[in-house]
Amino acid sequence: MARASPFNEPPENCGGGTDGSRWILERARKGSYEYADRWSPQKGAMRDFGLLTLKLTGWEFEEIY
Repeated sequence: MARASPFNEPPENCGGGTDGSRWILERARKGSYEYADRWSPQKGAMRDFGLLTLKLTGWEFEEIY
Protein backbone atom coordinates (compact mmCIF):
# COMPACT_ATOMS: atom_id res chain seq x y z
CA MET A 1 0.00 0.00 0.00
CA ALA A 2 2.89 2.35 0.71
CA ARG A 3 4.37 1.85 -2.76
CA ALA A 4 1.06 1.97 -4.60
CA SER A 5 -0.60 5.08 -3.26
CA PRO A 6 -3.98 5.43 -5.01
CA PHE A 7 -5.10 7.90 -2.35
CA ASN A 8 -2.39 10.32 -3.48
CA GLU A 9 -3.47 10.32 -7.13
CA PRO A 10 -5.68 13.20 -8.29
CA PRO A 11 -9.40 12.39 -8.64
CA GLU A 12 -10.77 11.46 -12.04
CA ASN A 13 -14.16 11.74 -13.67
CA CYS A 14 -15.65 8.31 -12.95
CA GLY A 15 -18.77 8.54 -15.03
CA GLY A 16 -18.75 4.87 -15.93
CA GLY A 17 -19.56 3.24 -19.19
CA THR A 18 -21.28 0.30 -20.84
CA ASP A 19 -18.35 -2.13 -20.51
CA GLY A 20 -15.93 -2.08 -17.61
CA SER A 21 -15.90 -2.01 -13.83
CA ARG A 22 -15.84 0.45 -10.96
CA TRP A 23 -12.87 0.09 -8.64
CA ILE A 24 -13.43 1.49 -5.14
CA LEU A 25 -10.82 1.47 -2.40
CA GLU A 26 -11.65 2.71 1.11
CA ARG A 27 -9.64 3.28 4.26
CA ALA A 28 -10.16 4.68 7.72
CA ARG A 29 -7.23 5.87 9.80
CA LYS A 30 -6.55 8.39 12.53
CA GLY A 31 -10.24 9.24 12.75
CA SER A 32 -10.62 10.04 9.06
CA TYR A 33 -12.16 8.25 6.08
CA GLU A 34 -10.86 8.28 2.51
CA TYR A 35 -11.85 6.57 -0.68
CA ALA A 36 -10.56 6.32 -4.24
CA ASP A 37 -13.01 5.63 -7.07
CA ARG A 38 -11.97 4.80 -10.64
CA TRP A 39 -13.72 3.42 -13.72
CA SER A 40 -11.70 0.56 -15.24
CA PRO A 41 -8.24 1.99 -14.51
CA GLN A 42 -5.71 1.00 -17.17
CA LYS A 43 -2.60 2.24 -15.34
CA GLY A 44 -1.52 3.89 -12.12
CA ALA A 45 -1.48 3.12 -8.43
CA MET A 46 -5.17 2.17 -8.24
CA ARG A 47 -4.76 -0.55 -10.86
CA ASP A 48 -1.45 -1.74 -9.38
CA PHE A 49 -2.93 -2.06 -5.90
CA GLY A 50 -6.15 -3.66 -7.18
CA LEU A 51 -4.26 -6.27 -9.20
CA LEU A 52 -2.08 -7.05 -6.18
CA THR A 53 -5.10 -7.65 -3.95
CA LEU A 54 -6.80 -9.79 -6.60
CA LYS A 55 -3.63 -11.87 -6.94
CA LEU A 56 -3.63 -12.48 -3.17
CA THR A 57 -7.05 -14.17 -3.45
CA GLY A 58 -5.58 -16.99 -5.53
CA TRP A 59 -8.49 -16.73 -7.98
CA GLU A 60 -7.94 -16.70 -11.73
CA PHE A 61 -9.59 -14.17 -14.01
CA GLU A 62 -9.96 -14.21 -17.80
CA GLU A 63 -9.96 -10.44 -18.21
CA ILE A 64 -9.70 -7.61 -15.70
CA TYR A 65 -11.29 -4.28 -16.59
